[in-house]
Amino acid sequence: MAFYTFSDQTGFFAHSETILPPSPQGQPFLWGFACSGCLDNNIITFLTGLVQTFTAEDIVLFKGGPSGLLGFVGEGGKLYDNDGNYFQSYQSGESFTVSGHVFPSHHNYFYGETEESAVLINNNCSRTTGTINSFYILNVGLEDFSLDIAK
Repeated sequence: MAFYTFSDQTGFFAHSETILPPSPQGQPFLWGFACSGCLDNNIITFLTGLVQTFTAEDIVLFKGGPSGLLGFVGEGGKLYDNDGNYFQSYQSGESFTVSGHVFPSHHNYFYGETEESAVLINNNCSRTTGTINSFYILNVGLEDFSLDIAK
């Protein structure tokens, strides 16, 4: 697990993550942004526990749940957004890029093999309002992802 903090953002920033999914393909992974003051206690315990493995019940906290997280789940070859929408398939060993823009009340995101090839997937994905000040990624090696944030 990796957990990074940065200066408080209330919205109006761009992000781009390139991720090489874990092997085997069935192993779930998570990534996204967290906001201070809006996280369920179960999420806080989970993220700060340096979790190396997690269950289907844990994934529910991130996939379409009321977690307050702006994030994504990879599970069984499928990618889901924080509203629980399936938006793309993936293969282990093949990297992909998710990028987007965060606004005070929602976010959008793009998907592609590279940032240059990314296409708009969802222009109005929900996000809990509040300050975003951290990024998390679970079950992806530190050498298997990159993160760019721009204001």
